Amino acid sequence: MTRAGQQLPLALRNSLSMLETLTDREMTVLRMLAVGMDNRAMAWHLRIREATVKRHMTTLLAKLGLTSRLQAGLVAFAVCLDGTLTWYEGAPESAPYHIGVRLTPRATPG
Repeated sequence: MTRAGQQLPLALRNSLSMLETLTDREMTVLRMLAVGMDNRAMAWHLRIREATVKRHMTTLLAKLGLTSRLQAGLVAFAVCLDGTLTWYEGAPESAPYHIGVRLTPRATPG
């Protein structure tokens, strides 16, 4: 269990063990949620319809055994505290809801 995950309530900690069941796209949506994106912003950045983002969100909530977007956000934030998001300056300024994050894992020091 990660340090950040140990500080979550038990119900949310259990969700961390289910993260490997998420698809790559569902994990991306979860990471975007961690940095505060709403469905519209996620859809714009992923170049998909907002309805598709909602479907991904519904699916990931079910897979993780969560009942709300808030719970998913707490789990996502805990995951991000462990280094799965890297902040950068390269996001296009014209993007709505510009947040400037790269949605890829950070390289571990070797």
